[in-house]
Amino acid sequence: IGHLQRNKVKYLVGKVNMIHSLDRLPLARQLDRLSIKQGYPWQVL
Repeated sequence: IGHLQRNKVKYLVGKVNMIHSLDRLPLARQLDRLSIKQGYPWQVL
């Protein structure tokens, strides 16, 4: 699929069960904040 862009993270939460990898720590932090706020857990391999 390609690299995850920071401005697209908000659309990802609640739509996927697992993320294979992240290339930047700020993306992980943003995903964590959004998933907690929206009540969706997420996993990263």
